[in-house]
Amino acid sequence: MTAERPAAPERGNALRTTGLAGILLVACVRALVHVHPQVLFDVDPARDPLPMIAIGPVGSGVLDIVLLVASALALLGEWRSGRGLRALPIALAALGAVAVLLHGASNSVDAFRGGTWVAAAFAFAALAHLVRERRLRAVALGVLLAVAVPLAARGATQVTSEHAATVALYEQQREMFLADRGWESDSSAARSYERSLRQPEATGWFTLSNPFSSIMGAGFVGLGALAIFGWRRGLSGPSSAVLVAALGASILLFVNGGKGAIAATALASVCALLMAKGRVVPRGGLAMALAATAVLLVLARGFIGPTIGELSVLFRSFYFEAAARIVTENALFGIGADAVQPAFMLAKPAHCPEDVTSMHSMFVDWLVAFGAFGAAWAVMVATCLRGQLPCHDAKQAREPDSIDALAASPLALRIAGAIAVAALVVQAQVEAPVLDESTLVVRAVALAGFVLVAACGARIAEELSARELAVASLSVALLVLVHAQIELTVWLAGSTVLALALIAIGTALPTGGSRGRPSLAVAFLPLVVVPFALASVLRERSLGGELERAARVVRPLADVRAAFQQVAAARARGEADGGGALLDAVAAADANNDEVARVADALRANDAEAVRGELIALDGRLRRAAAAMLVDAADAHRFSRVPREAAIKQLAASGRRATGIRAAQTVDLEAFADAQRLAAEWVAETGSQRAISLSADLAMEALHDVRARGDGEAIARAAQEASDWAARALALQPWSARRGVDLADALMAANRSDEAARAYEAALAQDDRLSLDPLMQFSTRERDRVKTALARATSQGAEP
Repeated sequence: MTAERPAAPERGNALRTTGLAGILLVACVRALVHVHPQVLFDVDPARDPLPMIAIGPVGSGVLDIVLLVASALALLGEWRSGRGLRALPIALAALGAVAVLLHGASNSVDAFRGGTWVAAAFAFAALAHLVRERRLRAVALGVLLAVAVPLAARGATQVTSEHAATVALYEQQREMFLADRGWESDSSAARSYERSLRQPEATGWFTLSNPFSSIMGAGFVGLGALAIFGWRRGLSGPSSAVLVAALGASILLFVNGGKGAIAATALASVCALLMAKGRVVPRGGLAMALAATAVLLVLARGFIGPTIGELSVLFRSFYFEAAARIVTENALFGIGADAVQPAFMLAKPAHCPEDVTSMHSMFVDWLVAFGAFGAAWAVMVATCLRGQLPCHDAKQAREPDSIDALAASPLALRIAGAIAVAALVVQAQVEAPVLDESTLVVRAVALAGFVLVAACGARIAEELSARELAVASLSVALLVLVHAQIELTVWLAGSTVLALALIAIGTALPTGGSRGRPSLAVAFLPLVVVPFALASVLRERSLGGELERAARVVRPLADVRAAFQQVAAARARGEADGGGALLDAVAAADANNDEVARVADALRANDAEAVRGELIALDGRLRRAAAAMLVDAADAHRFSRVPREAAIKQLAASGRRATGIRAAQTVDLEAFADAQRLAAEWVAETGSQRAISLSADLAMEALHDVRARGDGEAIARAAQEASDWAARALALQPWSARRGVDLADALMAANRSDEAARAYEAALAQDDRLSLDPLMQFSTRERDRVKTALARATSQGAEP
């Protein structure tokens, strides 16, 4: 007997449900693990052998592909079920992808961040279609808001035990930590780092507190509204679970103390109250209007200037001012996401003390990065938010007595359960080096709470009146959209999809749309991007393999350094230490038998300098080998700057870290010269700010080293080279006081006293302009040093 073929609408519903599950899974998993564009050589593997604990470009690209496929399934399901498609938002999502593909073809960072934005834009359009059905809106609302539970659990751990332990460890190793990075203890870099370190903040897996606070605010407002409405419906059990989650989110929100997030939460709460009372119609346009108001308030704050004490919004106005200059010159295709910081350094106002990678506004970021094509995404959001959410039920809602007060939403329970399992598996794999059994159990408990709150929240939402569901949905969308105009919530790879999905919950696309076969092509638009995303994944996978092989060469040096320090410390205390651990580390570092034997002989002879010399030679040999591999990788993968930059830094560090903190003087002159040559070739090929900045740093380091050696002719050559590079770097960072001092020092070394004096004066004047953030100014010691150099330059310039 042949099974009866399911009706088209039923087949469409299966596709819609699968698409919804895929979108929610990617949104949640991305938020529950750190995502970063560079996991290898972000720091020196010889200093920290662990890769960054994060999903890198390969994993992120795979999630993008899953999201694109899920979006296509959702749209295809909408078409097959006869619900129709609205072509405009889908076409706008595809239009924005054009500039992303253009920039991403030659730049791995643009492909990484832009690829996530493209996938998130299609997911937004697909979810806006799906939530036209109240059941799917309810499920999506419950699941997305429940992400606040594991995030809050992670944040609570960060602000309690983890923060205290991190600060204590830093205090123990402060001198070594700063010296290892070449920072003076009172320098602006050290002071800025310590300011961030000592402030207890919950960041979850986002690494920044403000995007985390966006989700906590959404959790408080959305889950709080569901709890209140649920009690009215007699859903006491689910409402209690949801209320506990809402209160937990509110605690973390206020612990972080972000003024923008708290203000956005307060605004959303007031709007929810007014909409619930019927005084405000729940229209998506309200969210757009308030988001535009937030942008206008930032601009107004810029006109007021520093006459009032508030600075965070003033800094946002600086970002917008720079963005306006950048967009004016790059209106069509933008500059790409990777070029934002270099462009900002050039375009920012002189008194802005920050060098940011994002303009802290989703619409402005899209416009700067991808020009008119990025603006298409802003139009897409506005198009989907236009209109009024349903406020009247087609049938009378059930009375509270007829509702099962303990039941959960079956669909939400299944989707949330699958997400929890996927998230735990990904966390266990990515964070394996730092997870122990107890931490993993805590993560599992938090994810179980996520499943419970998701199922209970969706259950409540399914039983609400149309107006109540509209209030909960729109208030959450409004909060996230408004806060995304002043923060990086839709910039970070971990929070972008979640934030746009929360905004999509409050959309009001009208039902119906194109149902004919020609409109079917629109549903497949997300799949057009999949081959490009797959190509990006494959090339990143190939590059990652080569980076891993190079990192494997120098990682053992971390153990060599630690073992040497252990031997040196023991012998300094008069204790016997035969150096067995050091010999094992040297042998594990791919040293040959002669090298191991020489180290052993030096240890037996208690000749510390001989041991040091052997380890420095080993360090240099391994770093040069790794650098050669990285150069080959750079030649084969020109879309990425990572291997070339890593090769330069490995050569520059050759022999300088093997026995302790970074050596003050160059040890391997030949390798350092090779590093300078590679950097200069990088500049000649690309002219990028990053390459010029690195070349300038190397030239200044070479100058300081040559001056210490006392070779007059060599000093003259190094001074000329350093002054040339410093001038080029300053041209690209005209408001950098540090670059100004570098130029002045180089000119002084070249006996160009008059020019040096002018450069010192300009650097001091620029340092004065940075008074809005004193930690970014010169310390008293640094300023006194510059003033002394200025006096000496002025005196020499006055001599006949």
